[in-house]
Amino acid sequence: SYSVLAPAGVGEILAEGDALQHCVAQERYFERIERGESYILFLRKNTALDKPYYTLEVEPDGTIRQKRTEYDRQGKDMRILEPFLLEWQTVVSKRLTAEDQRLAEKSQALRSEEFAELRRKGAVIYTGELAGKKLVDVLAADLMVNKAV
Repeated sequence: SYSVLAPAGVGEILAEGDALQHCVAQERYFERIERGESYILFLRKNTALDKPYYTLEVEPDGTIRQKRTEYDRQGKDMRILEPFLLEWQTVVSKRLTAEDQRLAEKSQALRSEEFAELRRKGAVIYTGELAGKKLVDVLAADLMVNKAV
C-alpha cells in the first residue's frame, strides 16, 4: 500500500516542503545530508506515488528521526503507517554496509548531542498545533530506532 522513495535531487525536497508546508527545506537538513548524518525520503501511497504524503528524515541505519505530513503534523493515520515503517526498517537493515553502520553510529551520537543541547536550552515550539511543547520532546516521540539492526 505504501512506498518509501528517494528524492531525485534538491528540487524534489524543496517541492516536498512547499507542498506539505513544513520545514524540510531548511538548511540544517541539507547540512545533515552532506555529512551523511541523515537523509530525506518520501513516504507515498502506492495509488499516488507523485503526491506528497509524509516526509521522513532517516539515519543511515534506517532509524527514522522524523515523519511529518502537512504543516509538520502527524495524522491519525500514523498508527496504520508505523507497522509498514517497521517492516521497511527490517528490509533496510538487511542491506546495510559497514560504512552505513559507521555513519549510523556517528549520526546517533550527533542526535544525542542535539537532544542534550535542546534540553539545556529549553527550546520550545512557537507555532502550529505543537506550540508550547518542548522541541526535544516532540523529536524524541517521533524517533523510530531501527531495532532490526
